[in-house]
Amino acid sequence: CALPIFQLETIDILFKSVQCQGVLENELFNLSQGVSLCERHCEDGGEWVQSTCTLIRNYWELCTCKEAAGVVVQLKDKIELKGDFQNVEMLQKGIENVMKCESLNKITDILVSTGKFLKDMASDIQKRQCIEMFQKCVGLRKWLSNVTKGVNDLNRFVTIALSTATGGEDALTQEKLYNLRAVGSGYGPLIYSLSSDAGFHELSKHCSAVWKVLQTNHELPTLLDGCMAHLDWYKHIKQNIGSVEQSSFKQLEHIQSHGQYSVSSAAKRSFSRVQIQDVVQLNILPEDAYAIKRQYTLDELRDLESRLILVTSQEAKNRKDVDQFIHTLHSICCIGEVLVELQRAGNVSYNGWNLTCSCKTGCVEDLKELAKQMEMDLQSWKKELMSMRDTYYELNYYTNAQLLVIRKEMANEKYSSSLLLLLQSISTKITEHHLKMAVRSCLENVARQCDDITEILGINQDVTSSVQELPRAIKSELNISMTPTDSHYLTLQQVGQILRALKLTLQDGVEN
Repeated sequence: CALPIFQLETIDILFKSVQCQGVLENELFNLSQGVSLCERHCEDGGEWVQSTCTLIRNYWELCTCKEAAGVVVQLKDKIELKGDFQNVEMLQKGIENVMKCESLNKITDILVSTGKFLKDMASDIQKRQCIEMFQKCVGLRKWLSNVTKGVNDLNRFVTIALSTATGGEDALTQEKLYNLRAVGSGYGPLIYSLSSDAGFHELSKHCSAVWKVLQTNHELPTLLDGCMAHLDWYKHIKQNIGSVEQSSFKQLEHIQSHGQYSVSSAAKRSFSRVQIQDVVQLNILPEDAYAIKRQYTLDELRDLESRLILVTSQEAKNRKDVDQFIHTLHSICCIGEVLVELQRAGNVSYNGWNLTCSCKTGCVEDLKELAKQMEMDLQSWKKELMSMRDTYYELNYYTNAQLLVIRKEMANEKYSSSLLLLLQSISTKITEHHLKMAVRSCLENVARQCDDITEILGINQDVTSSVQELPRAIKSELNISMTPTDSHYLTLQQVGQILRALKLTLQDGVEN
């Protein structure tokens, strides 16, 4: 027999009192038998009983979704969704009222699926509270979606706030910012992925995604409530960060327009204690004769770099300028680090060495080539130093810094008490007289072989600088120069010969 076309109103009258699934099936089967006798045939053998029973049960389930449907409709109104919510709105009004004159076969699969979602939310208090709290805190959702483009952008905002003075460093401030990040990530699908034209299907999908996070973070609704209470504080932080962004980009613009990097060998500090901060700085050239010259230390430049990295997104219009600044600074630092290593290793070829480079020009590749050539000089000098120490083992009594002092004082014939103290490693009997005789003998031997005083004293002749081999265009663009120095230095070989002569002279207590 064919499926009877029951009206929903009739279902309520006939079967409302039936609670047991088995009883309902018996009632429907008896009804089918009566219909069969009247029609004298039954084509499907009563198979419609199960399907009809399922439809009735689905209908009764939908009748219990009124309250949950109301929660969803309120959320839809709060966040101003314009999509299709027709089924949910019908369930909110009560399907038994809206569709009482409709037939049972109007209970569609889509309607049943909507009912299952609503029942799931209604039966799980945590899920329901999660959605109700989101509805209550819709103001935070609106602000977050306006000031951040997604979870990654929110993470960047929190990171900036934590790393700048605007965020502070107290535990309460950190907790507020960490909670905002947790809320933005947990409720992210409803904050960032829900378009204004979304309907119930999209909303239910994003709610389910949030509920997955809720399984591992049961405090998510409580955190959301707390963040909503601090919304004005978050707005103040965002305003302060905007000021940091503005000042950082203004500094960058000024540097790009008027800045000039300077890398110079450290002349005022002992080479053994020289740091990269001593050799690298950036000068802001005055726009006119009356303007004040501004200088940036390396620490200040690195601080600006950190702020620019934080506040600049990949899509920012000034991303190219920021990248140029960062790459140029890194290349300058590479040169500074090699220069420091050359000085610490006792190489005097770079004494008085200066590099200036305008920030206006894109000279990153030239700077990289220069750093490469200087690294070659450093490695050549290390090999030379090792070779001299192998040839004249007396040099091994001293560090590179001590050898530099010895080379300088011997060349300038300034035999201080500290120099004589250093030479006690050779012999405790050494005197200034012995030292003068040994140095004079060494220099006379060299003088007989050449007439150039720079060769005699070994001025800036530790290694032949490969920087001189750079293409002329690069040297011109980078403006490399040498500042004359008053100091003279003996070569390592000359010092090694003098130390050996002193040791041989005094080893048996013989005096000349």
